[in-house]
Amino acid sequence: MGTETVEVGATLPTITKTPNQVALFVFSAATWNPHRIHYERDYAHDEGHRDVVVQGSLQANWLLEALEAWAPGSTLATFSFRNAATAYVNDTFTVGGQVAEVRDDGTVVVDLQVEGPDGVTTRGSATVRLAGERGAS
Repeated sequence: MGTETVEVGATLPTITKTPNQVALFVFSAATWNPHRIHYERDYAHDEGHRDVVVQGSLQANWLLEALEAWAPGSTLATFSFRNAATAYVNDTFTVGGQVAEVRDDGTVVVDLQVEGPDGVTTRGSATVRLAGERGAS
């Protein structure tokens, strides 16, 4: 896919995620994140959460996964994300995005988001050089 076939406003196919407590524990271990709200229900409750909290960095990974599924083999130039609300274990999340800008230099800016049952939990933005565009790696 090249920039000539991408239009502003085009939506990425969505992916869904339903993280369980084991997945959150494993992600915390793999990323050396010892905060117990991500894997211990009683501790999360003691901290004021309704359940175990999904890591913001895991949600960022989901954003990148959706981007890669839409534009496989593309080169990531920039990526940023911001958590907007708390996400909880066993909820189902929809991850997707929309093309915000198609640039003359062959890059595309995509707005991304994770949405759960209570609304958007994470927003992100990425700039990619689509596979096959001039200068692509």
